[in-house]
Amino acid sequence: MKRLFILSAAVAALASCSNSEVITEVNEPQVPDKAIAFETFSSNATRESAENSGATTTEGLEKHHSNFSVWGYKDVAGSDISVFNRQTVSHSSSTWTYSPIRFWDKGANSYKFYACAPADAGTSNNVFTLKETSQSTNTGYAEAYYFTTGTVTLQAETLDKTTYSEEYKNSASSPDLQNTDYMIASKCEYNNVATAASSSVQLDFNHILSRLNITVQKARKTQDEDAFKKATVSLKELSVHNMILSGSFDEGTAIPSGTLVDGTTIRWNTSSQNATSTSYTANTLTVEENPQYVLQSLVIPQTVAYEEVKLDGTVNNSAIGNSNKPYIYIKYNIKSGDTDTGETFVRYINLAKAFGKSSENESVAFNEGWQNTLHITIDADVISFKPEVYKWDTKHENNYNAESGSSTPVTNP
Repeated sequence: MKRLFILSAAVAALASCSNSEVITEVNEPQVPDKAIAFETFSSNATRESAENSGATTTEGLEKHHSNFSVWGYKDVAGSDISVFNRQTVSHSSSTWTYSPIRFWDKGANSYKFYACAPADAGTSNNVFTLKETSQSTNTGYAEAYYFTTGTVTLQAETLDKTTYSEEYKNSASSPDLQNTDYMIASKCEYNNVATAASSSVQLDFNHILSRLNITVQKARKTQDEDAFKKATVSLKELSVHNMILSGSFDEGTAIPSGTLVDGTTIRWNTSSQNATSTSYTANTLTVEENPQYVLQSLVIPQTVAYEEVKLDGTVNNSAIGNSNKPYIYIKYNIKSGDTDTGETFVRYINLAKAFGKSSENESVAFNEGWQNTLHITIDADVISFKPEVYKWDTKHENNYNAESGSSTPVTNP
């Protein structure tokens, strides 16, 4: 019997928006005082390779969160004066609103804004804290303010959707989600207040978590009479093990030169956290020829290491349960008819290997703003029979004379 389990990996990136907007000074007449308004964007999933972080697609933040918290400062005579301090801004009727309203100060030298989403991450839950760089022991961070978090712990949950969902949020279709897609908008700075007052403050939000998606599908067969094409394949269980579900974020961490912020795990500290034995559990379903999403989960940014896992689930002749490297456990059943109970198959796959890594010094990064998508194809070769039989092997053939009682061997020409 030969059963093939085919794995193919696709890595998709979530690209970050620009971190700041600087408006150069131009000569124009004075305009009346205008209220400070906001326009928001969030990084959007693309199908480009995460390795180059070249995607720049964005969409409205309202597709992910209905509110955010903002901090704002104006520079007057060289000193920062607070204009917004954890101010909640909410989306309603296609606009972002807040109260009490604040107005642009034409006498200020500049404005800078910082924001996090959703709003309660900066207010009631206090996940995010905005700190002054001058009061920090961090070195190599150029901005005046930066965000940090306490320990963020994710629950082992997955979106209950078989199609891809860009938005990971509590909704009517997913009312019980406990995890939050945390985002920050790094400094947005305006150096010409008169010009800035003519438009809304544009905040570009970035995902600071990572994400893992898994699809399953049945291998396509070209002939209708193929028995596997007619068979029913059921996903009985799929789980991801040994991922780290807790960590703390520090935007003020110095990033090495040449490293993109959305291409690193450096700003997340997971060194004191232990991996969770069963990290994520996928949805079960009848596997079809078209890919179906069985797992869409947020992930604490981390690096996943390779190790060789045998098909029987052993690592270096030891049970995989003794391993600390992330792996996938999958169990599925194949049956050929309504009266058939089918046969159940079990596979263990190292997560880094599933994404194409093949040696001990290789790993897969779950970086800020990245989503890694694994497409699992279940295939099988039918057990068929070709019966053949050996012909009679003639060992003795004689002529016997009944009268004389003599026997002589037959001589074949």
